[in-house]
Amino acid sequence: MTIDAISTMKVKTARRHIAAVCVMASFLCASFLQGAFAGSVSGTLDVRLQLTPSCDFAIGNIDDGLLDFGRAAGGGQLPVDGMSDSRKSAASLSIACSSSYTGANAPVLTVNNGLHAIGSQRYLMGPGSERIAYDLYADPAHRVQLDAIAPLQLVIPNAGVTTVIPIYGRIPRIGNPVAGHYSDVVWLTLSY
Repeated sequence: MTIDAISTMKVKTARRHIAAVCVMASFLCASFLQGAFAGSVSGTLDVRLQLTPSCDFAIGNIDDGLLDFGRAAGGGQLPVDGMSDSRKSAASLSIACSSSYTGANAPVLTVNNGLHAIGSQRYLMGPGSERIAYDLYADPAHRVQLDAIAPLQLVIPNAGVTTVIPIYGRIPRIGNPVAGHYSDVVWLTLSY
């Protein structure tokens, strides 16, 4: 026999011994565990989920919504709105609903008049309590006004799919208020 043949035979023998030890160890462990338990009992586990029909703002937190008119010069007599730059004056809300509230059963959106309203007119408030009137619309042509009294019927075509609901803003006329930062907060309510 050559040295290589002897080495190969020793390796094969060693592998057989290791395999035998592993089998014996498994058998001993299994025998020990069977002896450790005197008996067994069976039971059941009920698993449940109650899925409730709902709708929600898909961004998770409606506080993230923003309608930004950008910068404008005082003294302007022309409207400032989303027609010129929708990225600045259209806030897109994302809404997702379960199958119970799609199609004809879609929710309605109510937009209140904001923190600084006088009557039904919304206002941005600025330095020295100066106000700039603005309006909110559901369409870029500014024909469908979002009114606190008349909720907007939404169109949600598919369950679980995010539907974008844009809100367009228009400042009819800036006038000559004091320069500075003007803001308002408007509450949105989904009813379903």
